[in-house]
Amino acid sequence: MSSKKDLKKFEETLGAIKSLTKVFEQSAVGKMKVSQIEIEKITKYLNAARGTYSDTKISLTSKMDPKHREVAMRSSFRKTTKPQILVLIASQDRYYGNLMPSLFALFIEEYRKSNSDAIILGKIGKELLDNENINAQNITYYDFEDTKPDWDLTHKIIESLAIYEQIILFYGQYQSVLTQHPRKEVITQTVSVEGTIKPKKYLFRPEPANSLSFLESQIIAGAFVSKLYESGVAKFAARVKLLEIGQVAERISAAVDVLHKGKLKARKESNNRKQMQLFTGANLWQSGK
Repeated sequence: MSSKKDLKKFEETLGAIKSLTKVFEQSAVGKMKVSQIEIEKITKYLNAARGTYSDTKISLTSKMDPKHREVAMRSSFRKTTKPQILVLIASQDRYYGNLMPSLFALFIEEYRKSNSDAIILGKIGKELLDNENINAQNITYYDFEDTKPDWDLTHKIIESLAIYEQIILFYGQYQSVLTQHPRKEVITQTVSVEGTIKPKKYLFRPEPANSLSFLESQIIAGAFVSKLYESGVAKFAARVKLLEIGQVAERISAAVDVLHKGKLKARKESNNRKQMQLFTGANLWQSGK
């Protein structure tokens, strides 16, 4: 490390690592923006679906007596056969700081308390489950990357969720580049219905109960996909944080420190050699007088 050649090679390697880190950081930021755009699109769709659902429910219950109307307004029209399922949106890799362990801790606490059916998405979730020595028949695992979803598999998962009365998602929630939180959210809560029906024209008028069941399923599916994107945003943010101020930055900083010390040492050795050469030359000159 003391030679100029070694120092030069080390400096070039360090520069390449820093450039590569910057590329990964920019890639993560770009993917965050794409995911946030998709979340905005889904939010608009969900708002429209909830509006139609609200109008349909008001219309269906408008002629009921107050007591039965209140019950109907709070009721779900989906046909379910099982009470509850937990869905952990984990990840395929582990480069997200403490986000995945914190998320898994929240999930496993709920699972042990309820012993509900569960789905785990992503091999890191499966690894964390294996570390707990849990081998339960009511937990289904999918090799799944939410930052780049397989939409055929996503559709299959959504269909499997349809039979559950309550669906609880566990996912990473983005707060800022510095802060991401493990989040637990029920996505089957009854859509709130307010106001009066707004007159609309339809090409055909479907049976209201079937319409409400379909809309509830669409709202749940939209909420699930939205959480997939939210989870991805949180993970990309966690990666940016690691690249900027986390482990990678710390290692680069340590390498820079090693480089700086190496340069000082090389400079000192070079100065010592020059001084020795001057001293030796002076002695030879004096001895030749």
